[in-house]
Amino acid sequence: MARARLISDEEVLSAISKLRDSETTISESNLLKEIGKGSPYTIKKIIKDLLETERLKFSDYEKLGKTIKILNREYFESHKYQIQAKIEEEVYADAQSAAHSRIREEVQNEFEQREKTIRSEYESKLESMQKDNQIRDLEKDLAFANEKVALLKEIIQSTRT
Repeated sequence: MARARLISDEEVLSAISKLRDSETTISESNLLKEIGKGSPYTIKKIIKDLLETERLKFSDYEKLGKTIKILNREYFESHKYQIQAKIEEEVYADAQSAAHSRIREEVQNEFEQREKTIRSEYESKLESMQKDNQIRDLEKDLAFANEKVALLKEIIQSTRT
């Protein structure tokens, strides 16, 4: 049966966070001092597990002790193809998203342009139809007025005789 760890993952993460905040080198000895219990082997094992589960990532600018650098390098060497594939997927997804966004924008612009063109064509046709209707109405009014005038002339002539 495996022995229970004296140190929890959270304690190591908390100690690393404190060392980062104080800009102290992240090393086994500094972690042991910060935690106050455990062994270098236990700390190495926990850091390996945290790297494997991706709960812990070290950046290039951090101050790392020799052993921690080696663990980090080993993790990256053993997972470089997975990391590279993940980065490629992210880049592809970003590029695809940008392309989809650009295509959506182009389609929207094309739609708006066509809508404006069609709308202006129909508005001009409608204006033309309205003018034609107005002309017809005026022609009817004129014909009606001419009939009234003719009728009035007849009435005037019939009353004179």
